Amino acid sequence: MFDLLTKYLHQYHQLYIPSIGSFVVVEQPARLEFAERLIYPPTFGIHYKAEGRLPDTQLEYLQEEWETDAATAENRLQQFGRQLKERLASGSFTWPGIGILHYRQNRIDLEGTPLVHLSPVEAHKIIRENAQHTVLIGEQEVQSGDVAGYIQDSAPKQSVLVIIGWILLGLALLFLAYYFYKEGFRPESTGTRTRAMASLAYPIW
Repeated sequence: MFDLLTKYLHQYHQLYIPSIGSFVVVEQPARLEFAERLIYPPTFGIHYKAEGRLPDTQLEYLQEEWETDAATAENRLQQFGRQLKERLASGSFTWPGIGILHYRQNRIDLEGTPLVHLSPVEAHKIIRENAQHTVLIGEQEVQSGDVAGYIQDSAPKQSVLVIIGWILLGLALLFLAYYFYKEGFRPESTGTRTRAMASLAYPIW
């Protein structure tokens, strides 16, 4: 019975035993210790909680293993739970593959057994000289080492275009200032001159 339930727990990561409680496999992710320069692998530990319920998956699993019906499988599991609790009342019990069970002050405690034993690996910072990768600038792809030169080459072209634009704008403003100085700012003068020019171009005989 112990081997069968241990196999189920390792496969489905949860196990419920009536009169005892639930056992759950919990994963602790890998962690990096900068001071030790070590990467510790992920670990899988078993946690215990007093509450829980019998899942259908576990009941179906026991039915298939014992080749019996659901009611018989549940009764056998309940009987196993009562016997295990009575056994814990007389002292601690070591469950291979799960941990050590204690019964203290009317409650059950578990010292879980790690399920994965992997050694940490050394972590060293790798510095590669002249390492390059592709960088997208606008619509052009350049190597990371060429970015500075690309910016320097494109900067003068952009500055020249900006200077030319400012010069043209300045000339336009000077022309407008000269025009208004000579002609004065009279909106009607434009229409009058246009009609006068039109009469000279087409004289009436």
